Amino acid sequence: MKKMMLFFIFVFTTSLFNFSFGQNSMDIDTTNEGVVAIEYNEEKLDEIRIIIQKESQKYVYHMHNAQEYFPLQMGEGVYTVTLLENVSGNKYRVISSENIDVTIDNENAVFLNSIQVIQWDDSMLAVKKIKQLVTGIENDREKIKVIYEYIINNIEYDYYKASIVKNDYLPEIEFIFNSKSGICYDYASLFAAMLRSVDIPTKLVMGYTTYFDDYHAWNEVYISSEDKWIVIDTTIDAQYRQKDIDVNMEKNKSDYTNQRVY
Repeated sequence: MKKMMLFFIFVFTTSLFNFSFGQNSMDIDTTNEGVVAIEYNEEKLDEIRIIIQKESQKYVYHMHNAQEYFPLQMGEGVYTVTLLENVSGNKYRVISSENIDVTIDNENAVFLNSIQVIQWDDSMLAVKKIKQLVTGIENDREKIKVIYEYIINNIEYDYYKASIVKNDYLPEIEFIFNSKSGICYDYASLFAAMLRSVDIPTKLVMGYTTYFDDYHAWNEVYISSEDKWIVIDTTIDAQYRQKDIDVNMEKNKSDYTNQRVY
């Protein structure tokens, strides 16, 4: 997968902040569920960037819609939210910037939300399908295994899409589910959406793996009964399964280098 210029972060408070620039305004609404909603009234959204920063960690987002939801995963502390507009080339002007003091209630619950890169809701066919498949299963590891098997047996890797994907690409859960194909970003987003919909905290992670050289996306999944996060790579395993090669669902963390976590 080409390296995506998509970056994200999380905040916890119950305040509503309104930033203004001329007749335009940006509303930032954060909750104790670990997600921030940003609304901006501007026609040329493709020229708008949102930067959410905590100390040295910084995530940069493209605004695709007038209202977007982003995760707040960098822990407690002061976050800086900055709205920028592209002037020309790589030059941006700051429209507004504000600090938000964040308190986190449950760090794992952050990874249950519907956010920009993992947009899901209960009305989706993908979610309905998975809830049907895990009905009656109480153990989280067993639920994870069922959903994992569904994806690696039903979703094929789209090599053409991987060759033309743009930096601001966002996965669409229903399209991936219906087309039964996608790139690593799609696999990781679909897997995360399905797991989150059945209350299993799941991270979408971007970075590098020893399996190949390209920028990659995979998941880390929390097993509450074992109180641990495990690495799962449905993209790799789907390709192995198609070649009748045996695979283990749980991957070795040392084979993966995290750069971005959503």
